[in-house]
Amino acid sequence: MPAHAAEHEPGSVLASISNAMVGLHRDHFGRGATKARTIVQGDWVVCLLEGVFTVEERLLISRERFATVRESRMAVQDEMREASVAKIEELTGRTVLASFSQVNRDPELALEMFVLEPVFHS
Repeated sequence: MPAHAAEHEPGSVLASISNAMVGLHRDHFGRGATKARTIVQGDWVVCLLEGVFTVEERLLISRERFATVRESRMAVQDEMREASVAKIEELTGRTVLASFSQVNRDPELALEMFVLEPVFHS
């Protein structure tokens, strides 16, 4: 683990990941989440973001066009994947093997999940 990752207490790393995901969403969607929670379990990092939709997205959702919002968000999340993976690798000191993104209509949630390379101890 790199020195910068090892210097942080586990809670501090979780907060840093939550803040990073909120920031990436803000940079790419024009709005960050109103709340974020992150858990790390073994080789998984899961960040749940609440209150993520823009005014425009809420309008489309109110007009029963959530599929349009989801498609658009998935396209943007695909574009921000490289930056998300790089941030998780920086903060955890581990390689990301896979990442997944999802968005939910009600309740208003986004999910970012990362699968980390296992740590083998000899």
